[in-house]
Amino acid sequence: MGPLEKSFYDMERLPAELREAVHEYGMAIVRVLVKYGINRKAQIDEVVREIWEGARSTGQKRSPGTTLDWYFMKAGVDINTATLLRILNNNCLIIVPKSATREMIEASMQTVASHNMIVTKREKHHLRLDAALEAGSKHLTKLRHQGHKDKVA
Repeated sequence: MGPLEKSFYDMERLPAELREAVHEYGMAIVRVLVKYGINRKAQIDEVVREIWEGARSTGQKRSPGTTLDWYFMKAGVDINTATLLRILNNNCLIIVPKSATREMIEASMQTVASHNMIVTKREKHHLRLDAALEAGSKHLTKLRHQGHKDKVA
């Protein structure tokens, strides 16, 4: 039996939950985690996510792009976060948090704080939404301003 056949045989003997983890993270990662007693998919997901996200101690900064770069690498994608941000920017697209942040709400409120604008209700909502989206997009776009070291493709 060759190495490829052996690894396929090893994987097929795993419980369905661990086979799913192997498909997502690779046999090497799952094998070492199981070796040390981490043998449920939810546990494996949590350990891998914490490692991929970067910082491990209070005071260490996490780069929002680090997680995306890891996902891109694992998926075999030949771009990095800086490239993705450039492509999105060139096409007038942004990435924002799933839920409004404090900064987004503040930006929205500041847009109409002076109350001296004469605009329709629709225009007011448009202005507020644009301000909130701009504020929300800064969590990833600030990578460019921090001198992201990844080479842009």
